[in-house]
Amino acid sequence: MLRFVALAAAAFLVILIAQFPASWCRRALPADVQCRQLDGSLWSGRCDGLKAQQLALGNLTWHLHPLGLLRARLVADVQLIQGSAMLRGRFALGGGGRIDAQDLDLSGLHLERFPSSQLPRGLHGVLWAQFPTLRWSGSHFEALAGKLNVQGLALPGSPLGNYQLEFPASAPDALVGTLRDTGGPLRVEGDLRLLPAPGFELNGRVAARADAAPGLADEIRYLGSPDADGMRPFSFAATF
Repeated sequence: MLRFVALAAAAFLVILIAQFPASWCRRALPADVQCRQLDGSLWSGRCDGLKAQQLALGNLTWHLHPLGLLRARLVADVQLIQGSAMLRGRFALGGGGRIDAQDLDLSGLHLERFPSSQLPRGLHGVLWAQFPTLRWSGSHFEALAGKLNVQGLALPGSPLGNYQLEFPASAPDALVGTLRDTGGPLRVEGDLRLLPAPGFELNGRVAARADAAPGLADEIRYLGSPDADGMRPFSFAATF
């Protein structure tokens, strides 16, 4: 009899957890995170009108993987949509803010909508990224492999072209990506190294193509004398 009661109670508990309404979690959200509407269950749900620190992020859907809890990690397939921009992938959250992401796919993100004080004012462009591997320790990147593309990069009245940054899958722990242009008024090549600060160092070479605007070509000359290939060195570092 006691065994039957225990099994029935366990079954009830499993069903309750599996169907736990997502809306019941509203009060558990951090003070700076808001959802206009929560639907579905704790394991598979949707948050429309997601905001974090008053920043509108869009509509979020998720599907949790219970087996991740056995390793003290929260594992979920996530999709976030805001207008034409979409982010999706599998995320595993661990202690200390650790994040492991797989098959991360970002598309259609307009840079002018990206909140960062480090981006030049008035910068435009559309961002795409595919990262099969991304590992964040809670303070810096530990591994990164994949590609990031920016199309139509421009400052007001000054088109800058298209660019690609690639971190090779053959060495995901190297944290050094190759930067190159994929068309536009500037010929660019360089390397971007991610640092544990956290931050990055960018070193490369640039030259204005024949069809570059005269003003843009003049700005390139301030970088110094060209090398044998007609390219001028540049270097930039920042933290984030």
